Amino acid sequence: MDNVLAYSKIGETIGSLFFGWFGDTYGRKPSYIISLSLLITGRAISLITSHSYTFFVTGCIIAAFPSTFALQSISLISIEISSPKRRSQIAKYRLIASSFGMCLMPLLYWWLRDWKTFLIVTTVTQLPYLIFSWKIIESPEWLWVNKKPKKCIRQLRHIARVNNASLEKDTENKILSESHTTGNEEALGPLELFSSRRLAINTFLQLCLWVSVTVSYIVSLLSSGEKSDGNPFLEFTWQALIEVPAHFSAAWLVEQLGRRYTSAASSGFTCILWMILGLRELDVFSWLNQGYIGTIIGIVNRFSITIAYYTINLLNMELYPTRLRQSGMSLGNIVSGGAAAVAPYILYVGHRHGVYVSSGILGAVSLLGLLAALFLPETSNMELPETLEEAQQFGNQPQEL
Repeated sequence: MDNVLAYSKIGETIGSLFFGWFGDTYGRKPSYIISLSLLITGRAISLITSHSYTFFVTGCIIAAFPSTFALQSISLISIEISSPKRRSQIAKYRLIASSFGMCLMPLLYWWLRDWKTFLIVTTVTQLPYLIFSWKIIESPEWLWVNKKPKKCIRQLRHIARVNNASLEKDTENKILSESHTTGNEEALGPLELFSSRRLAINTFLQLCLWVSVTVSYIVSLLSSGEKSDGNPFLEFTWQALIEVPAHFSAAWLVEQLGRRYTSAASSGFTCILWMILGLRELDVFSWLNQGYIGTIIGIVNRFSITIAYYTINLLNMELYPTRLRQSGMSLGNIVSGGAAAVAPYILYVGHRHGVYVSSGILGAVSLLGLLAALFLPETSNMELPETLEEAQQFGNQPQEL
C-alpha cells in the first residue's frame, strides 16, 4: 500500500506539471474533460485488473495524474467570469463542497465496507459530469487573452442569454478592436513565474504559505485521528464538518480584512495554538493537561488552519495572469504535495522526542506563513493581472503592513 501511495504521488506531481501548462495553453475546458476522462479510466483499470499488482498500480497512477485539475479547471472558469467582489464566494462554495464530500466519504465506506464497491460507486457518479462536459463554457477571459475574440464573444452571448440579458454591441466591438493589443506573448511556461523580481517574490511567498498551511493541516489531521478511541469513520466526519463554518468565516474575513491580514492572522493564531499544545507536555500549567482542553485546542486549531487554507487557495488563483494562472496553481499543488509528505515525519519527531519538539517546529512553520502573508500584495477587490507584464509589476506599489 505504501508503494501504491508513493507511485500515485509521483503521478500526481507529473500531472500537476503537465496540466498546469496544458490548461494555460489550450484552455480550461479541454483540461477539465481530459482530467475527468483520465480519472475515470484509471479507476476502471484498477478495478478490472485488481488481481495484477502492476496493472492495478498503473491504474492508480493514471487516476492520480489529473487528480487536482478536474476541479481546479472549473474553479478557474468560475473565477474568470466573476467580478472581483465575488471571487471569494466562488472559493467558498468550492471548498465547502469539498468539505461536505469529505464528510460523506467515510460514512459511505462505513456503509459499503468493501473497497471495490466503494470505488465503483464513486467512479460511476463521475460519468454524468463527463457525458455533459460539452455543455461547459470556455473561459471568455482565456479566449480573449489568447487572441480568440470571436469565440470569446460567442461565450459571452451564451452567458448573457442564460441570464436573460444581451451582449451590447459596443462591448463586442471593443473586444474585436482590442484583441490585437492582447495575447502577444509566446506560450508561457512555469519558468515565467520567476521572470521578474516582483513576480518571483510573489511566487516564493505564496509557496512558503502553501508549505506552512499544508504542514499544519496534515499534522492536525493525523494527530486528531491517532488520538481517537471512538469510531474512526465518525471521527473523520466530525473533523471535516469543522471546516464548513471555517469556510464561511474565512469568506467573511477576506472581504472585511483582506487576503493578507486574514492569512497572517490565522497563521499567527495557529502558531500560538501549536505553542500551547507543546506547553501541555511540559506541565507548565496544570490546567492545560485536562483532556477537554486538548480537544478544544485541536478543534480551534483545525478551524484556524482551514481559514488559512481557504485564503491561500484564493491568493493562488488571484496572483497570476490568465495565461499563467493554471501553471501557478500547479506549482502550488506540487509544493503542497511535498509539504504533505514531510508532515508525518514532524509528527514522528514528536512521538520520538516529545510533543514540545514537534510543536516548536510547527510553530516556526506557522510563523513563516505569517511573515509570508504580510509581504504578499493584497488582491481583495482588485482587477486580476491579465498579462505577464502586469503580473511582473503586481505588488510593486507600496502597501501598508
